[in-house]
Amino acid sequence: MSKIDIEMYFADAYDNLTNKNASPSAKLLYNYLIENYGKKIITGQIGQAGYIETEEIEYIQKITGKTPAIFNADFIFESPESPWKPDKSVAEMILSWWKKYEGKGIMHIQWHWNKSGDNNIVDFYTKKTTFDISKAVIEGTKEYNSIISDIDYIASQLKIIKEKDIPIIWRPLHEAYGGWFWWGAKGSQPCIELYKIMYKRFTEYHQLNNLIWCWSGGTGEWYPGDEYVDIISDDIYNNNHGSFGDKYDKLYKQVREKKIIAISENGSIPDILSCLKEKKMWSFFCTWNDYYILNNSNNIYNTPEFISHIYNNVYSITQSDLPSFATQSLDYKIEETKQGFPICKECIITATGSDGISLWGWENSEVST
Repeated sequence: MSKIDIEMYFADAYDNLTNKNASPSAKLLYNYLIENYGKKIITGQIGQAGYIETEEIEYIQKITGKTPAIFNADFIFESPESPWKPDKSVAEMILSWWKKYEGKGIMHIQWHWNKSGDNNIVDFYTKKTTFDISKAVIEGTKEYNSIISDIDYIASQLKIIKEKDIPIIWRPLHEAYGGWFWWGAKGSQPCIELYKIMYKRFTEYHQLNNLIWCWSGGTGEWYPGDEYVDIISDDIYNNNHGSFGDKYDKLYKQVREKKIIAISENGSIPDILSCLKEKKMWSFFCTWNDYYILNNSNNIYNTPEFISHIYNNVYSITQSDLPSFATQSLDYKIEETKQGFPICKECIITATGSDGISLWGWENSEVST
């Protein structure tokens, strides 16, 4: 996308958010994304599931002297059926994070939506749960009532964040095209219907106007439509650095100059100079956690030297480069809650993360997150 193309389409960026009632902070953040799109790439890091500032952030700070601009949260354990919850809610952690950085940070959230079907196994993987999305999008079914109940609960948590007008890049139903999560198990049509149900429930019923909607569920028949998407992205788990131009081109073909294009999850960090040279300037990247980022010079995804090169590149945006997106006073008290549950001893283990909690698995010999 050329600078002229960007300026023509995004001349009135406020008006290009799909939610015309977008909050002041959502407008500020969206405009910041637009202003830097095609010029620089915003750095991001995903911490351990259920938390925000984990060792990944500290590791990057130690080797680069910089802090990622984009932080990540996952509502995986906020799912009402989840058998385990952290001591603090995600909403509480985000309020603390926002206050700590004085609004100079970007929060990106996905939801590994845990559901149980007739087999009573709670999970988000298709091969484990028997929850039927094709029934969940039919009003009046028990599955429909169940997903509305879940959506309403998640909305209650997002409302805590909305009260402080904290803008969120919200990315539900990710990687739907892969079919390894239940929301993509029955093809594109029910998945798109579920996305639209959530979009309307959040924006119209709950008035969650601080959300910027990011779609990483696929293109073509897997795309919900421009009226429901603010950012289009992909999750790219290459083990080599480059522009990832083929992935960029596929997304660009879907949206042209109409939407911001980003990497919502990555293994290897894209090489920013290659992106610049090939005109594949992603809006941002968010590196996955654990061994994708941590701890050794032989890391096949990201060595300390390459991480430092990226975070100290003139074409990168880190936390210290950000303005504050706060529109309200940061002088607020945070109500502490204790909501931790015991770890479920009956959960079926696919793979164990470094924290000892079973979280992730593999499909077709590739890690799925």
